[in-house]
Amino acid sequence: MRRASTRVSEEIVSLRASDGRWYPQIIVDWARRNPDSALHGHFQWDVGRAAYEHWLWQARQLIAIHVVDVSGGRQTISLIVDRPKGGGYRELGEVVNSAEMRRDAVDQAIAELRRWRERYGFLQADLSGVFRAIDRIPDPLAAKDAA
Repeated sequence: MRRASTRVSEEIVSLRASDGRWYPQIIVDWARRNPDSALHGHFQWDVGRAAYEHWLWQARQLIAIHVVDVSGGRQTISLIVDRPKGGGYRELGEVVNSAEMRRDAVDQAIAELRRWRERYGFLQADLSGVFRAIDRIPDPLAAKDAA
């Protein structure tokens, strides 16, 4: 599996444009023309299935855009813990008023903050105060293990 991942990485790196950027459309077009490539296997080429997956993505966007409060703020959340059971979106009020769901949302938020910190770690000098604040957040898993 490691080799396949390396091969995908090599193929993507080789598709860097002359301006130094990677363009998704170039990667897709190349993968389509190269069915023996490692990249080719990472795309859904069945148009019907791909269309359905795209419609699901559009539905997620529509929920985010249209289920809002009077000032336009989102009123839904997709909890990671719901995903194995079919996913879906919950109303924020329902989550805030349930101790268990609120804990799940807090755990999810902390995990997202930590991923954000990793993603922008190269900006340590500029965001050191934000990073320190994230680092001070207790690990929810450690707290659960201690209980």
